[in-house]
Amino acid sequence: MGPVIRQFEQFASDQPESKTFYWDLSEPQPPVQQCSWVLDTVFCGVSPDVIKMFQDAVSAGQLVDQFKQLLTPSSIDHVIETHHLTRVPGHVFEKELHRLNLWIDQIHSGKLLSHQNHTYQHVIVLALGGSMVGAKALLKSLKTIGYDAQMDCHFLSTCDIDLIHSILDQCDLSRTLFVTISKSGSTHEVHANDSAIRANLTSQGWSESQISSQWISITCPNSNLDDSQQYAETFYMDAHTSGRYSTTSVVGAVAIGLVHGPDTFNEILEGARDMDLGALNPSIHHNISLMAACVSVWCHSILNCETALMIPYSAALEDWNLLVQQLWCESNGKQVTRSDHEITYSTAPMITGDIGTNAQHSFFQWVYQGSFRPMVQFISVQKSTRSQDDTQHNLLTHMAAQLAIMSEGAHTGEPKTSIAGQIPATVLSTASLTPRSLGELLAYYENMIIFQSFIWDINGFDQEGVQHGKSWVTSLREDPDKTSIAQKILSRLTHYHEVE
Repeated sequence: MGPVIRQFEQFASDQPESKTFYWDLSEPQPPVQQCSWVLDTVFCGVSPDVIKMFQDAVSAGQLVDQFKQLLTPSSIDHVIETHHLTRVPGHVFEKELHRLNLWIDQIHSGKLLSHQNHTYQHVIVLALGGSMVGAKALLKSLKTIGYDAQMDCHFLSTCDIDLIHSILDQCDLSRTLFVTISKSGSTHEVHANDSAIRANLTSQGWSESQISSQWISITCPNSNLDDSQQYAETFYMDAHTSGRYSTTSVVGAVAIGLVHGPDTFNEILEGARDMDLGALNPSIHHNISLMAACVSVWCHSILNCETALMIPYSAALEDWNLLVQQLWCESNGKQVTRSDHEITYSTAPMITGDIGTNAQHSFFQWVYQGSFRPMVQFISVQKSTRSQDDTQHNLLTHMAAQLAIMSEGAHTGEPKTSIAGQIPATVLSTASLTPRSLGELLAYYENMIIFQSFIWDINGFDQEGVQHGKSWVTSLREDPDKTSIAQKILSRLTHYHEVE
């Protein structure tokens, strides 16, 4: 067990009252502020004594020192994978990003045309999981807050033939760019989708050279996708960057740059770098990601909150719960410590959510009166980028009401209508959404999740469970064993609707 989580557990054991729900708006406890974001933890019921313990534990565990190692290019051989190298000025990523930006400029200016000499209007991105979800969430945010798009973008992540045809039907294929993203170049779903679209285009009379002229790849050098016969251009990602941390690499830059231009992506990158610099502050009172990590570990490992809910009161952040779910669950859903000892405490919860006020009318009934206590993460945006009316204030009014019920409860004297309250919640707030503040928000969650892994003493950069899933698919496809349980299940699934 790591020194930080051990100190958390010891503190809770020595001072049982620390687990009692606590919040007092009259207490002079300022929220943590960093960049354009403010984190208010008073609604979590965490007392000042517990926060002081957080600071002591952080100092003892040297979490920030571990984080600094991730930000040092020379330490690349000493970590398994890290996203932060893509945001360190002078890293090789900057050279590749510059090359990508020049190519995007040629697309936008009409210097690079399709094989029928048309300018491009559409881009279809073939990617999976973390290589897709970050860029998709950011594009949804930018569209909602009113940023003009130079192209439309479709993401194809699952090998579902109905989805493939649905996307192709929405595009003028003579004006469409195709982008295949895979670090290894061997991901089954991505390869299947790549092959399916090529077969479709071939059936329409396209030659191999015509197909490849409108297709690029994002991968590592010497992978299966590093093929000039199949792709007009190949841009390289760092082999040490895992998919879920790749949004600020060329993986995210290609989709965001094509749709909104390289300058917009650079603003996102600058915001992420600003948040990274703040994550180097050893004071928990001035490190928003570190404070969030400590509070969430306290709620999940000490207070036994089994679920985390992400509730942004902004439609622009509608897809962010999927982004954070990918980061959080794949990074910290582990059963052993970094030294391969069995974990005896709760680690990453399941995280889900929806935008307010949708969540109020779908699953807040479960939040208020269900048998499990979640932790709720609210996100508020004070000002709209589109309007000066009072609509945004209406959203904040709804949010304030939910916070009040979660903390105070509703005590009617009747079990059926009463709400116990004491549901831990945090509030993350910004004045308005911009590319820069969105970059900050992305880095806030990435850094928070890395700090969590340090506290829980787990390796947040592997995904052994996912690897098993991939290998079983491969074995089913390449070496089917009729006696294996997987083959028996597959046979059952494919025979449900056969007619004798």
